[in-house]
Amino acid sequence: MNYVRRQLVTNGILVIVALASGVGASLPWRKQSVSAQSAESLLPRLVDGEPDFLSLSRGGREVRLLRRAGTTDSWFAPLPVTVPGDSATIKAVISALRGIRVIRRIERAPNSVARNLTDLGLDPPRFAWHLSVGGNELTLSFGEQVSDFRGGRYLTLSGPLSAAGFIFVVDANSAALDLTPEQVIDSRLVHANDDDVREIVFESAQAAFHARSNDEVDHWFEVEQPHLRLENAKIAQLLNEVSLLKGKHFMNLAQFTPQRGQPSAVLRLVLPAREIAVELMSPCAEAPGLTTARVSDNGTAVACADFSPLLAILSQEAETWRDTRLFTLRTDQVESVRTSFRGERTDLRREGTAFAMEGKNSVQVDIQAGNEFLTALLAARGQVVSTKSPLSRLLFASGDYLQIRSSVMGKQDEYQEKLLVGPLTADGDRLVKRAEDDAVLRISEATAELLRMDAPSFKRD
Repeated sequence: MNYVRRQLVTNGILVIVALASGVGASLPWRKQSVSAQSAESLLPRLVDGEPDFLSLSRGGREVRLLRRAGTTDSWFAPLPVTVPGDSATIKAVISALRGIRVIRRIERAPNSVARNLTDLGLDPPRFAWHLSVGGNELTLSFGEQVSDFRGGRYLTLSGPLSAAGFIFVVDANSAALDLTPEQVIDSRLVHANDDDVREIVFESAQAAFHARSNDEVDHWFEVEQPHLRLENAKIAQLLNEVSLLKGKHFMNLAQFTPQRGQPSAVLRLVLPAREIAVELMSPCAEAPGLTTARVSDNGTAVACADFSPLLAILSQEAETWRDTRLFTLRTDQVESVRTSFRGERTDLRREGTAFAMEGKNSVQVDIQAGNEFLTALLAARGQVVSTKSPLSRLLFASGDYLQIRSSVMGKQDEYQEKLLVGPLTADGDRLVKRAEDDAVLRISEATAELLRMDAPSFKRD
C-alpha cells in the first residue's frame, strides 16, 4: 500500500516537471515578481507632470493630440483636419496612464521568438499610446489580458526611459485606455449652438427646405410661399440630429476626390457670424452604409458619417413642418385674453390670485378654473386648409377675433397673438386665421365654442 502511494506521488511530480518544461520551452523568459508592497508606477514622471502630446494607434489608424498653448486640459488633433479633442476622455486617459502599476516583469531571453509576442497580443499590439513626458518620448504597447488568477495586462515600453528587455504585466484601467481614434476627439461634424442658428437651407433632388427664425417672436417660418409658421419642436428635432452627426473616418482634404462632381444634397446653417455647409458627396469606401461629406465651417473637413436619420427628417412633406397650433404661448405666459363676437367684447385678465372677467357682466374666476381654460385654449389645434389669398379677407370680414396678450414673451414690451374667427363650413366646422402668418385653419365647432369664452368654458365663482 505504501509502495502504491509512493508511486502516485512520484508520477505526480514527473507530470508537474514535464508541464513546467513545456511552458519553459514555449516562453523562454524569467519572471521577476513585484510584491504588492513595492508595486511601482510604470510612468513616475507622469504622476507629477503633464504629457506634451498624446497619440493613439490602433488597427493601422492613428490620431495625434496636441495640448493648446497655455492650457492643461484643452487638446486638439491637427491632422487630417483640425478638430477639438474630447477633453473628458483625454483627461481620463491621462489619469489612467498615471495610474498604471507594475505587477511583475518578465525578462526576455535572447532567444525569444516573435510567436511569443504574438501569443501575448503584442505583435502587433492591440493598441498603443505614444506620449512625451519631460521631453522623453515613450510608446506603451498593450497586449492581451493575463488569463491567470493574478490578472493584469501584457505591455511593452519603448523609449529612453524604458527597459527594452522586459515585458510588463501591469494593472491598468483598460476601459479608459482601450479606445478607438474617433473616441478621443470631438468627432462632431457641426459645432454650433442651436440657439445661434438663424436660417436652415436644404437642397436635394428629392426635397427642398428653407426656414428662417424670427428673433422677435422666437418662431420659425417658411422663407418661400406661403410663409407659414413652422413647428419649433420639429426644428429642434432637426438641429438635434445635426448635432449628433459624427465622423467615423476623417480624410485629408487634399486626397479627397469626389466620385461625382456635384453633391447629392447640401445642408446650410446660417449663423450670425458664419455659415456652415454640409455637402453629401458619395458612398464611403471605408465603411459601407456611410456617406462621405464635406463640411465647410472655419475650415473644411471630409469625413464619413451616417446621414440617414437626418435625411429622413428633411425628406418629409412641407405639411408635416407647419405649425397647426392656434397659439404658441404657455399658460403661465398669458396675462389677458380678449374676445370680440358680433361687436360684443369680453376680457379675461389675471388679477391677484384669481382672474377678472369683464363683459356684459363682471365676475371673478378662480385661479384653477381660469388656468384650466387657458390650458385647453392653448392646446387647441386646427388643420391648415388655405394660405394667403384675396378671398380670405371676405371670409373674415365680420371682425370676430380672440386676442392673447403677454408681457413676459418676446423682445417687445408686450407680445400678442390674434386669431380671426370666420364662418362655419358645410361640415359644421369653423375657419380661423392666424394674424401672425395669415394661415387659415379648420377647427371643430367645440374648439370654436372655446374661443367664444362664454359660461360653458369654465366655472365661475
